Amino acid sequence: MSWSFQKTSNIGPKKWGNNYSKCTSDSQSPININSTLVKRCNILCNLNIKYRKSKCRMVNKNNIPYLLYDKGSFIEYKKVKYNLYQIAIHTPGLHTIDNVKYPMELNLYHKSLDGSKIIISLLVEDNDRFSSSQDFFNQFSSSVRNVENKIFSISTDNNWGIGQALPMDKEFYLYKGSLPYPPCDEDIIWIIMKNPINIERKNLKLLKKIIRNNYNSRAIQKLNNRQVYCNLNETNTDTIKQVYVQCKRVNVNELDNVEEQQEELEYTNKKNISKKKYNKPEPQKNKQTTIAVLIIIVFAILGIGVSLLVPIKMLERLIIKLYKNLYIIPE
Repeated sequence: MSWSFQKTSNIGPKKWGNNYSKCTSDSQSPININSTLVKRCNILCNLNIKYRKSKCRMVNKNNIPYLLYDKGSFIEYKKVKYNLYQIAIHTPGLHTIDNVKYPMELNLYHKSLDGSKIIISLLVEDNDRFSSSQDFFNQFSSSVRNVENKIFSISTDNNWGIGQALPMDKEFYLYKGSLPYPPCDEDIIWIIMKNPINIERKNLKLLKKIIRNNYNSRAIQKLNNRQVYCNLNETNTDTIKQVYVQCKRVNVNELDNVEEQQEELEYTNKKNISKKKYNKPEPQKNKQTTIAVLIIIVFAILGIGVSLLVPIKMLERLIIKLYKNLYIIPE
């Protein structure tokens, strides 16, 4: 090997430019993304992701573990198709967002028919929070091997695939950069998912064991005159979608009557609201009762004043008649 990730090596990153001139150019990767300086690109950054399941095959080349991905998965960017062919694992992560570095980063390599490349970056944090990305790593991490340049297969379930590892919110940053190792070819589009995924700590340790010195990342490079863009619109995806119910992984398509259950829930909520509404006192009846009480009080007071002039029985009949008429007053 003519280059190394080790900083103190005589073929380390500071020496890459001696044999690979592109490694010293102005558009290198990785970079730090300052979220306050990015520019929104909206529809110009429209990305369609169409990932399928795959068999799990792995190889370690130049101290980088790669997952070799089956044909049939691709992305569409600006109406051009880029086929997914491999996934590189780096520890610690390559890119930083607002100077925050993650313990791991997955780089999804895509290539179009004309040879141009797009790399989608998934930033990975280490915690034991249950998730589909955690399951993605869990299915192969314990079976990795510390061998160089030899492809080996790992048994996974039928639904295993990188679609499991994608974040739910697919906002991303975009810039033009390079390969993060020699020969440092440029004009590569980098798409950095804004929201990280996660891996269990025990699985992170297992994957680090097959990486020499637990380190295979390049230092942050200068942005120079490049512009970083961001897409805050939801990305279209076509993957095997999974949810977790009582810690059991299932296919969404296998859940029975999901729509009917939702409709029933909405109907029940409306029914409860309606019941509360009709349990309230009727405004018109309250109004009539208040008026009746006031009139009775008024007549009672007046009755004291006119009792000397009007016979008592006649006054009582007049009050009763007025009270009864309250309930036939037009609304």
